[in-house]
Amino acid sequence: MNSTSKRFWGGIRRRLFAVILIILLLNILLLVVLGSGLFRRFYENSKVRELNETADAVQEKYNQGDQQSWEELYEDIFSIENRNVVVSIFSLGEDGEPSVLYHSKMRNIAMLDKGDDFVPPQDNGEDQSDQQQEPPPKEENPAGKDDQDGGQNKGNNQFFPPPELSFRSYIGRDILDNLPQPGERLINTIQWKDQDRGGRIVLVSGLDENLYLFIETPTEYIQSVADMAVQYSAALSIGILLLGAVGIYYVAGRFTRPIREIETVANQISNMDFSRTCPETGGDELTALSVSINNMSRQLQENIGRMMEANRVLQQDLERQQETDRMRRQFMSDVSHDFKTPLTLIVSYAEAIRGCQDREQLEEYCRIIQDEGNRLSQMVGRLLRLSRLESGMDKLELSVFCLNDVLDDAVKTYRLPLEQKNMTVTRDYGGESVVQADYQKIRQVVSNLVENAIKYGAEGGEVRISVHPMGDRCRVEVWNNGSHISQEALPRIFDSFYRGDKARDRSSQSYGLGLAIVKTIMELHGEQYGVENISDGVSFWFCLPVVELED
Repeated sequence: MNSTSKRFWGGIRRRLFAVILIILLLNILLLVVLGSGLFRRFYENSKVRELNETADAVQEKYNQGDQQSWEELYEDIFSIENRNVVVSIFSLGEDGEPSVLYHSKMRNIAMLDKGDDFVPPQDNGEDQSDQQQEPPPKEENPAGKDDQDGGQNKGNNQFFPPPELSFRSYIGRDILDNLPQPGERLINTIQWKDQDRGGRIVLVSGLDENLYLFIETPTEYIQSVADMAVQYSAALSIGILLLGAVGIYYVAGRFTRPIREIETVANQISNMDFSRTCPETGGDELTALSVSINNMSRQLQENIGRMMEANRVLQQDLERQQETDRMRRQFMSDVSHDFKTPLTLIVSYAEAIRGCQDREQLEEYCRIIQDEGNRLSQMVGRLLRLSRLESGMDKLELSVFCLNDVLDDAVKTYRLPLEQKNMTVTRDYGGESVVQADYQKIRQVVSNLVENAIKYGAEGGEVRISVHPMGDRCRVEVWNNGSHISQEALPRIFDSFYRGDKARDRSSQSYGLGLAIVKTIMELHGEQYGVENISDGVSFWFCLPVVELED
């Protein structure tokens, strides 16, 4: 990976690490700045809910009014007092002054007679006039006798009114002036005049006519608990931050590792190296990206392979075209020379005839003029023939005929050239072969191959013509015992204007057109053809479809 990539991915890792750290630091900062107030409000709400539940329990036990309910009521009161809560029960005298019937820590329970205000309700539907509720045992310190505790509680317990305050002042004029009706409640937060004592949350509930439940809890304790919770949470968050920094950096590295691998593979793909692929483990977006890159790599590799193959074929076609152009130019040069030579001879001998008086000499001149004219005519005919075939002007005219007859006619046609070179012909047809093809064009193919075998066969050699059945087709072979064709010439032997014999003389009359005509006709039929060197000579062949004749 180059230095630019290292800086790039290193930047991603550092930025990801920095973002996570900033989030944690903001969490600690918000906890320190806002945590105390949030914890205080949360704890105050919890305390209010707790005071309401206590008031509900006291009200329920009071309404039941039996001995068991009284015992459970006291247990509920004593239980909540252990949770930093002060409970008072009072009534109002005729002068409007509060009379304390119970106050926490003093454990002062007033004895109530039947005619007093603090009377538990009787069971419904029963006459309870003769039954007096047995009050709970009375503790030794009656209400209002604060001096019997030696002032010890008043000086040291924040739940009691300060020494300079009466119980009326302790409860508060606002509360006494707005005492709730039975079943109703009043909840308020009161601040002591002495700021060092903090404040308190107060709940006043009407238990009965002229009987009230007063519950309070100090806010100073709530604030201290909130501050402690903030300090503990902040210390814990800082510890987690310090311990998690290494883990976060490691996790950030693992998170960016697949991205680095994808970047490495992408760089190799850009350099046409498809040896590596992206890991496809997991099911997240990076896995989907890896799958897409791998698919792109495979498709790109396949497309590049096809392009390279097409480029190779195109290069071969271009080279073949260049070779064809070169041969065409060479052919034009040769044809021009071959045209010029007979024309020059014809003109020269025609001029010589004018002043010639010798009859034998005139006949010789006329024969030479005729031979050269035939040569020109044959050359022009083949050129026209090849041009019509390559342009598609000469269409196929399919018919059913006996292939053996076509082969025999070709041998008869070239009997004189065979005798001149003292060559023999061997035929092996393997039975009668009936084919479907263009009769005239197949006759041209056979003639060109027989002519080529005679032309390049050895003096006193042999030409062998054979037919081999191959299922629904037959293969025709024309063999001669001439020298082998070079390996580089084999693929081009059927190309137009190509001549394998570079050292030919004029008597061979070879212009590289005969085999080109064979190629064009066989491709027009859509059949196979070819040439191969065998142990004792060269064999040209082509295939034709066989037709089964009904009896």
